[in-house]
Amino acid sequence: MRDNPEVRQARLLVERLDRGPIDVLHLGASESLFTADYDVDKRTLPQMIEADLPDGLRMHSVVGAGYHPALYKQYVDIAAAHGSRPLVILGLCIRLGEPAWKYHPEYSYLRPLTALRGIDVAAPAKKFKAVIPPAGAADFAKHDQLIHETVIGTKTVAEFRRLLKDPVGNGLSRDEAIRLLLAYHLAATTDLEPEYLADATALGARLRELDVPVVCYQMPIPIHQVCDVLGEEARPHILRRLKALDDAFRAGYGEVEIAQTGSGLETEDFIDPNDGSEHVNEKGRRKITEQVIAAVGRRREG
Repeated sequence: MRDNPEVRQARLLVERLDRGPIDVLHLGASESLFTADYDVDKRTLPQMIEADLPDGLRMHSVVGAGYHPALYKQYVDIAAAHGSRPLVILGLCIRLGEPAWKYHPEYSYLRPLTALRGIDVAAPAKKFKAVIPPAGAADFAKHDQLIHETVIGTKTVAEFRRLLKDPVGNGLSRDEAIRLLLAYHLAATTDLEPEYLADATALGARLRELDVPVVCYQMPIPIHQVCDVLGEEARPHILRRLKALDDAFRAGYGEVEIAQTGSGLETEDFIDPNDGSEHVNEKGRRKITEQVIAAVGRRREG
């Protein structure tokens, strides 16, 4: 069994710091991993950002599917313990604060977090190793019972998963399947979980305590497509949660520039605006990069 990817990210971070200082630490999620088959520029978002940083600034990225504030804080603490307090570029994702994702057996990252917290943050790179078995059937059975409230109705996670696993077999048309998928992933009506908002505040407070300059961006959401498919009633729920997460981070850090990329991208900026993800194509990655780089310039000037 391979060592845990999140613990391995910590090891790679320490190994990079051992080779020399970094100027920028980028913390992101799956928006940083994917490109479209039809893209001409195949660079990922971190590669685009690093290439456009001014004055040859050196960047290291810690990114992974579903990475969130509690996990980011561990990496910030590890970098600080190894004498590094670089400018932080931080992605903030609202979906991961909804119960269906906050308590997901894998994307909660509870077991990797436990492993990371059991390792001295100042330890040498070789100490950041852990083998963690995948979540089991009992974990997923518990998750399946969660209630997920969306603009098209309320179902258990199990029922959403059952319908989406085989839409045709469950009698759904293509349009009905898209509606269900977008509702499940992006159109919850509930507030973000208080624990998730507290994690964002704690991350902000820790970065403030370290006197680390920060630039944030919101994880992109195909908000126009969601509203075209599900109706305009979805928009205020999305905007409310985006603001709540921004406010939670600022409650810990103080005033900080947060690029409004959660609602500011167009449908055409996404790899597939119907797949319920935050994955952006070349055009979308370029828009995020431009806003992040402009904010970095303002942060350095200020």
